[in-house]
Amino acid sequence: MKGGSLKGSPFLRVAAAPGGAICRGVALRPEANRPNPVPTYGGMAVAPTSDMELKLCLLTGVLPLALIACDNPESSTSPGDPDRAQPLESNRALRPPPSVPVAKPGGSVPAQASAASPGDGDEREAEAEFASVPKMKLSGDAELKETADGVRIEISVEDAPKGKKAVHIHEKDDCSDIAGKSMGAHFSPDGNKHGLPTASEHHLGDLGNLEVDEDGDGTLTIVVPKANLKPGDARSFIGKAIVIHEGEDHGDGESGNAGKPIACAPIKAG
Repeated sequence: MKGGSLKGSPFLRVAAAPGGAICRGVALRPEANRPNPVPTYGGMAVAPTSDMELKLCLLTGVLPLALIACDNPESSTSPGDPDRAQPLESNRALRPPPSVPVAKPGGSVPAQASAASPGDGDEREAEAEFASVPKMKLSGDAELKETADGVRIEISVEDAPKGKKAVHIHEKDDCSDIAGKSMGAHFSPDGNKHGLPTASEHHLGDLGNLEVDEDGDGTLTIVVPKANLKPGDARSFIGKAIVIHEGEDHGDGESGNAGKPIACAPIKAG
């Protein structure tokens, strides 16, 4: 403070800081109230101060600055500090779980096997409803279903003549003229000879006999190996007809000597 200059004085730097008002209250007094000559700075006279006053001034001026610096989170950690939580990248791609199929650019989402459309191994179903020749009250229906062993057929009729009745699948589903055999011949894609289902050789459409009781009710359940319900397939029953004949199939001849057809049911996919 020699020569009346306080430039660069640590004391003045503290006085200018937050809390410097306390230092100014201790060390600085208006020049008008001080005897001359005294050092001046900015119109203020600087009074001598003791070491204890100076220490108190420094303590009250510096301590608030240190506390403010500690409270500032930006000053305590740097952006790359591993202990500091880092913001998530806004452009990070969200990846779907592995089980969700992802579409390729310009393509479609591939179907999952469990949600795919019916395949060759899935069970197909079909149904058929009987119509009879004139003056015959026979009625009934049939349900067909693919299984691991072939096609399962369940036939149920009522108001039919009593006794065993031959049942065959014919090659066409045209039942418009049953007596005139509009449904065509027996269905035999392999060209085999006629026979009962238990015979070593028989038509794929040979279903055996349905037995009708005294009340005119009859049922037949049979599984036909190597047959299917796939439309357009060479061994498919879709588009064919189930035909009931007036007599029993004995397993011989071209049609088992079963007599005339009396009822016909077109097979339709379910």
